[in-house]
Amino acid sequence: MKLFEKESLKKSVIFFLILSILFYLIQIPFYAARKYGYQYKTVYQKVETFKKYENQKLDVLYLGDSVGWAAFSPRTLWNNSGFTSYNLCTSGQWLEDASAILSEIGERMPKVLVIEGSMLFEHPNQIKNLFYKNFPLFHYHDYFRYTSEVKLFENETKGYNDSNIVQPFNNENDYMLQVGYNDVIKDDSIQYLENILAKCKEFNTEVIIVTVPNGKGWNQSKHNYLTSYCETQGLPFIDFNMLLDNIHFDWQTDTRDGGEHLNNSGSVKVMEYLSKYLHDNYQLKDKHDNTDFQAWNELFERDK
Repeated sequence: MKLFEKESLKKSVIFFLILSILFYLIQIPFYAARKYGYQYKTVYQKVETFKKYENQKLDVLYLGDSVGWAAFSPRTLWNNSGFTSYNLCTSGQWLEDASAILSEIGERMPKVLVIEGSMLFEHPNQIKNLFYKNFPLFHYHDYFRYTSEVKLFENETKGYNDSNIVQPFNNENDYMLQVGYNDVIKDDSIQYLENILAKCKEFNTEVIIVTVPNGKGWNQSKHNYLTSYCETQGLPFIDFNMLLDNIHFDWQTDTRDGGEHLNNSGSVKVMEYLSKYLHDNYQLKDKHDNTDFQAWNELFERDK
């Protein structure tokens, strides 16, 4: 090889080496954003609002995606049983996000953690997710602008996404028979779930897996898989898709978007059952007459 060619090759190698180092250095600030999970914007806003405004240890917290966000109402639980709770569900949440939320709230763990079961089957594109973990700039590029500009306001519904919109679901007899391609929990999701369960064990937090009526994202296959998983793990599992008659659920009046997300009417029916289950199975105290929690009565205008 001629001297000129050697020098040229040497310069090229040095150039690409320097470029690679610079590319890596640019990534470094964005690694911090990964603590808020994959859906970092919604997770950041929800968890930072919770940390800012919820100063008391609560009885119940809820994790899940938009299905749980539209179902678990702290107002109904409080008015029914006097138990405090907060809805930490977010749109698009999957188990990495749920694990990130629990990590960020630190020691403010509840007595009972309710995990909405359909979220366990959610998973972003695995290749893209792996790429973003190693090169966070491409996914979290907006992190610093977003976190500096987003406004945090006290949420009067305690994180719940309420709606009185009614849009019926007309496939009520067949939806459980549908077969999907993602009717198992992926391996990395299992790892995040195990991390969640380990933290709950550390803080003596009880865990309940709950699936709410969902005509668009639930079926018998998922029910069977999750039943088996919960039995193996010793976790209580409530599938409201199997309890529709028990709670007098009506697909014509109780969903907001044709079967996937509950409206307030559907939420009340789920929460009334869940309130009784929590009352009967866990040592939670009615705080309606506790002076330390009168703000809850005032917020939710409880009828006395």
